[in-house]
Parts: sequence; structure tokens; C-alpha cells
Amino acid sequence: MPTSISYDVEIPIDPLSPPKLGEGGYVALNPHSEVLPAGWKYDHAQAKALTSPILVDHDAAINMRDGITLYADIYRPPEPSPAVPAILCCLGIKSGTLSGLEKFEGPDPADWVPRGYAIVNIDIRGTGDSQGDMAILGSQEAEDGYDTIEALAKMSWCTGKVGMAGNSHLAIAQWGGIYSGDLFDRLIAKYMLMFHLHPLANKWWNDKRPNMKNIIVPTYITGTWTNTMHGMGAIRGWLQVDSTQKWLRWHPWQEWMAVLRFGEQQIDKPQSFENIVEAGFPIPRTEYKSMYFNSSGEMTSTAPSTASVISYNSETSESPSFTHVFSKTTRLVGLLKAVLYMSCPDHDDMDLYIQLAKLSKIPIKTFSEFRLEQATEVAFRIKYEVGEGIRVYVSGQTRAVDNFGTLDHLNNKGTHKLHVRGQTPSHVILPFV
Repeated sequence: MPTSISYDVEIPIDPLSPPKLGEGGYVALNPHSEVLPAGWKYDHAQAKALTSPILVDHDAAINMRDGITLYADIYRPPEPSPAVPAILCCLGIKSGTLSGLEKFEGPDPADWVPRGYAIVNIDIRGTGDSQGDMAILGSQEAEDGYDTIEALAKMSWCTGKVGMAGNSHLAIAQWGGIYSGDLFDRLIAKYMLMFHLHPLANKWWNDKRPNMKNIIVPTYITGTWTNTMHGMGAIRGWLQVDSTQKWLRWHPWQEWMAVLRFGEQQIDKPQSFENIVEAGFPIPRTEYKSMYFNSSGEMTSTAPSTASVISYNSETSESPSFTHVFSKTTRLVGLLKAVLYMSCPDHDDMDLYIQLAKLSKIPIKTFSEFRLEQATEVAFRIKYEVGEGIRVYVSGQTRAVDNFGTLDHLNNKGTHKLHVRGQTPSHVILPFV
């Protein structure tokens, strides 16, 4: 059955294999309700037992505007119960902390239902037993999400208040945006038929670029540097969402613990060592300062007057670097900018990596040597004591710890030349707070 959204190109359909009984926890379509009693335990050695009963509406049918039916499992307090708000989830935590009722990277009903919420795990169009063709992100998912929210708000057990929650894909689906990162570039090229037919932008591809300013509801966004995927997207989302009620929480831990569950307090991993609350981001009192490169490998606040060129082999990990040591305690918080004057006599293209590293006074060589109280500093890289410094590397290859992707896409050849001083003062702009 075709989707209700029209495009200016023919959309190729790659049929999905039907779900198999027992695979990934799948059971045959069977709409019914049951109460899981306190003490109930999912059949998994690491699952935790329920601390209170949960009413489950299995395979609840939700109709879309084009006649398609989607199916959802709804977890809510047993009746009789006051009406509750709903949390919709469209689509490793410490052992023993999950019940097994949760959807991957979604909230655990065992934590949320006892606190007066209903958790709704829906199989999106074309997945599980839901009808239609699966449409990854874009207007079709957004339209289905809207229809689902409206249907949930009208159900007898719901207060009419419906929110959405989730991590990674479950968060991106709320915004309607396409993935970023080299890993997903490769997956798109390998598995999406549209890429082979229409690799350049068209109405179908552009439909996966959300207008974040259309989001006007309260929005709580978390960001972390625990991986290389969920950083800038969280910041850009917060900057563009057009709501007066929006929050951006930055933390050094794996985001599942911060987003998906209330959880017990962990002595070995407190939520923060230093809670800093700011009125906005970028922080209003931020002072942006230019730090200029010079041929001696230093960064200074004044631009050198004599022109110079620094060369490096773009096909290796060779990285010219520039260092500034702080003479007083300093905080850097916010968005950075690099202004580089580059040339490449050997090729007509170049890939650049500009990376910043904190030079700490702590004599540590490996991650395993860090004490717990130093972990926040590693994740945020914002506070510098007297004698500590910041170093900027310029290279044709990444120096970072990368969770995803490869260097296969690089198109560097020969020598890169970095121009400093004179009329070409290459520099970075740092956010001092």
C-alpha cells in the first residue's frame, strides 16, 4: 500500500522479510490485555522483577489517516486508576536494572508506570504487524507520529497529555532528521535503493531534513561526549527548536542512564561532580577570543606580522600543532570556530581535521589511569588550571577516538599547506566563560 506522502520521483520498494516467531521477542499478532503482577520477571537471567503490577494492552490498534493500522503495546497502571499521561516511543545498561519490557533505547515501563505514566511502544509503518511500507524518517513518520499522539490522547486511560522519549534513533525520529556520521553514510549507500537511483538531493531526500523551528512544544535534550555521534546533533537541535521551554543537559555518562530511566543512585557514577546551571546556550557572558597560530607552534592572542607556511603530508597522520598555556584558571564552554588559510598544490580537493586537546598537569598516559573525579574533566574539556594548556592539531586524518566510521572516504593526496601570519592569519576562536 503506498504512503500518503507524494514525491517528485518514483520510490523504490525493497520488501522486508516478515517477522519470525521467537526472533527478537516477536510473538504473533494477538490483541489482548493482561496484568503483570508485582514480582513478575521476564525470562532473562539479568532482568529485574517488577516492583508493582502493570497492565499491558498488547497489539493495540491505532489507525492512520490513510487507513493504515499500526500496532502498539501499551504499559499503564492497572485499573481502576486515575488517567495518566502517555510517553510514546517510535520503534547496555547495568545488568539487573531493566525489566525486559522496554524497547531498545526506550524507557523501561517498570520504572515509569509506577510513577504515573503509560509507556507506548509502537511498531512503525511496515514493521512487526503494522501495515504499510516502512518509511525511514521524513514526513511519513512525522504524519504517523501525529496521528498516533492524537489517538492516544483520546483514549479513556489518558489525561490527554502525550510526550515522546527515546535515545539515538528514537530521538531522531521525533525530529524527523536523517542520520549523520560516516557509518550511516556507508549504510545508506549500501542498503537504500534511492541512493543508487538518485544520489543527489531531491524532494525525497530533502523531506528528511527537518525544520527544527517547527518544534514549539517543551523539549528536554541531553548531550554527551561518551560517543562521537550524539554531540553536535543535540546542540543544533537545542539551538533551533523554537520553544520557550527547552532544556539542554550535558553530562559525561552513557546517555541511556540519563534519558531512559529514573534508576538508583550509583555511588561509583554520580550524576555530576559539579552541577552548573546556565540561563542559555551559548552562555550569554561568553567572550570569544581569537588565538592565532605561528610557525613556532604557539597560539597567541595577537596575530604575527610575518607570513609563513607550514606543510604536512595529508596522506599520513602527520599533524602540525599549536599550543597555548593558561596563566590563570580558565573555562572554555561553547562552540568553537576555526579560520584556516590552506592550499594543496598536489590535488584539487582536501579533507581536514581540526582537533583540540587539553594538556593536563595530571601525569596520565592511558584512560585506565584516570580517577573517577577526573572523568568529567576528560569528557567536557572545559576547565584549565594555571599551567595547563590547549593544543590544536591540523591534519588530514582524525586523531580522535571514533566509535563509528572509517577513513575510507578520505580523498587527500600530497602536501597540505597551512598559511599563518601576514594576510593569512590562521586561527581558532575560543569561547571563554
